[in-house]
Amino acid sequence: MVQWSQAKVQYEKTAADLAEMENEIKVVSTELVAMEQSLEKMAREKDRGEKETEKLKKKLKEAQEREGACKTVLQQLSQAHVWIASERSYFGASGSCYDFNTLDIAALRRRQAEASKEQVRGMKPFKCVDSVMMSSLCLTGVV
Repeated sequence: MVQWSQAKVQYEKTAADLAEMENEIKVVSTELVAMEQSLEKMAREKDRGEKETEKLKKKLKEAQEREGACKTVLQQLSQAHVWIASERSYFGASGSCYDFNTLDIAALRRRQAEASKEQVRGMKPFKCVDSVMMSSLCLTGVV
């Protein structure tokens, strides 16, 4: 009977150890799932970051190309117009006539569009041309 009770105690101890290990496995398994999800999230963020980096690199390259083109145009304009060299120090200077930072470009474009419409409205279209009158004007050298 002593052997039987010792075996029973040993079995219960082993069963308790097994249950504890199964609990540890569940905890570790839960942590592993959480880490895998975190790893997937980090991989997606890395991919997004790489895509954004590529977009920014492309924008930077385009900006550098535009900068080169603008420098070329600036050099050509400076060579064509002598006044640019003497007035260059005033470009962008606060309060100068070349200070465009204080201007509302969108409002100026709207004003320009309205002025163009007004100009077109003010023009009276020619209804017809009198061919006799036109030929006499051409003969006299007016037209």
